[in-house]
Amino acid sequence: MIRAVKLDAEDFPLHNIEGGGRKLDKLSKLNFFVGANNSGKSKLLRTLFSSKNKKIIPEGIEMIKLSEVISSFTQEVQIFFVRNDMVSYGPVDVNEIGKLEMPEYFDCNFDFKIDIIDKIKILTSIGTFRTSNATTSHEFSSRLKKIANNTLSKLNELITNDNFRYFNEDKYIPTLRGLRSLNSSNEDFYLARTIKDYFEHLKINVSANIYSGLGLYNDCKRLLLGNTESRQKMKDFERFLSETFFSNAEVNIIPNVDDHVVHIRIDDDEYPVYELGDGIQSIIVLMYPMFFNQGKTTHFYIEEPEQFLHPGFQRIFLEALNRYEFRDFQYFITTHSNHLLDLSMDIADVSIYTLQKLKEREETFTIQNVRNDDLSILDLLGVRKSSVFLSNCTIWVEGITDRIYLRKYIDVYQKAYGHQQFTEDIHYSFVEFGGNNITHWSFLDSEDPEHNNIQVKRICNRLFLITDSDGEKRGMEEEKVENGTKKAARHLMLKENLGENYYRLSCREIENLLVPTVIKQVVVQWEGKELDFTNFSMTKYVDEPLGTYIDTVVPELTRKYGDKSGTVKNKVEFAKRAVNEIADVNGLSKEAKLVAKKLYDFIASHNA
Repeated sequence: MIRAVKLDAEDFPLHNIEGGGRKLDKLSKLNFFVGANNSGKSKLLRTLFSSKNKKIIPEGIEMIKLSEVISSFTQEVQIFFVRNDMVSYGPVDVNEIGKLEMPEYFDCNFDFKIDIIDKIKILTSIGTFRTSNATTSHEFSSRLKKIANNTLSKLNELITNDNFRYFNEDKYIPTLRGLRSLNSSNEDFYLARTIKDYFEHLKINVSANIYSGLGLYNDCKRLLLGNTESRQKMKDFERFLSETFFSNAEVNIIPNVDDHVVHIRIDDDEYPVYELGDGIQSIIVLMYPMFFNQGKTTHFYIEEPEQFLHPGFQRIFLEALNRYEFRDFQYFITTHSNHLLDLSMDIADVSIYTLQKLKEREETFTIQNVRNDDLSILDLLGVRKSSVFLSNCTIWVEGITDRIYLRKYIDVYQKAYGHQQFTEDIHYSFVEFGGNNITHWSFLDSEDPEHNNIQVKRICNRLFLITDSDGEKRGMEEEKVENGTKKAARHLMLKENLGENYYRLSCREIENLLVPTVIKQVVVQWEGKELDFTNFSMTKYVDEPLGTYIDTVVPELTRKYGDKSGTVKNKVEFAKRAVNEIADVNGLSKEAKLVAKKLYDFIASHNA
């Protein structure tokens, strides 16, 4: 992947970074360009795709440290040459060796080995020097060889052999795309129109790197009529679609020779593409070029992938982009979808860039790198608070960490025991009510008679709500209520109003549901060393602040894991690391399995 691109004035005359500068920095695996219409995001995307003179900084290269090493090397070599009156070293010009420097950016498709390493290695070859008075010396050769080897050793500490060469392919998926052919010859009119509109001025042919979807018919014919390997690739793609997007229903893509149209068979039903939903067509168009470029370092430039996609399919699409098979891909995406941006918060390696037009007459655009929870993005997208839930039921939780854990619990539970696999944002969605903000909802009585609580049924009437115990043991609510404890009264009222659709954890917080082996793995990863967890017991920490318990029981920690309240510090990062250690239901505690079952049964009851 690349971490930065120089927006050279020649290729990017219209775009500037906010505050000045030409460096599009902090790029991630997924990069979203967001803005109002005519904000320059598509121009930026197309130029990034088509520019063959891009100046980049690849991932894994510490440019400043490398520059220091190279600069130190050239200075040392120059001083050595001058002191010893060197004129040449074999076929190498002394002045050229002394001018070697680390560039601020690399050319796209650079080769660090050829451009830097090999030039330094020349000085390690056995040879003799010629001075101005025609004398030679093997001693000089040995000393210069030492300088070169020391430099190479420093470089190897900063950059791995895998980073010596960065070569990528570029693929562009335009907004003008689809599977429905415009004539019986299946000519790709979308491709022709896209090239004419945007790339006709280029001196190079980019048609092979643009995918509109209209070529699928001919691609399928070629693969299905090809050799065994080609036919297997097509079968693998169909299986990928089945597992990823169609709940394991059998999927077949058929280039029908009678009507010259792609047909799709899902289980026993076969349809020409024009009788299928546009969302299904869109998914196939988006995923086909990705699937068939596996194993290549590829940059995908995608215009508005949300076209025709239900928010649930948008989630599946984003998750598909992060599959292991696509580990060598990097994505640059324009979007108007607040759903995609919301879903991106659950993905680690994401960058969001907003674009705005600066002048009405002269087209100049400014780019700003923002957080994906920056509310100003919603203004650019024209999103209002009147958005509605589209999934079939909702699970209400206190905050983001509850959502991270419970999503994982549902996932591993349904893989192990589920008769049906449910998908978030299609079959169910999470809602975060924000801890004490639950008092604002009609689950509970209004505290202020002049300001009634929000009526939940006006928003959704199929919900399941989960709360922490907050340090109070279950079964003691009546006694607590008599003593005037508000939390206990709240729990009783929630149970009365929601019945079986309310669950109160028996442990202190959701983190306390984690089994010791998972907690150990998280802490060991953070510490970078093995630790003694001999005295670590779930029966002891289930009702205790987990952060403080870790600090107290585990010896030789290098950092504190409890905050002022005793709960875990960096709860979100802790949660993300913890769920990565849960491979299946064997990684769940007894109560975590119970909660997962309750949620699964609830989802199933509303998706029958």
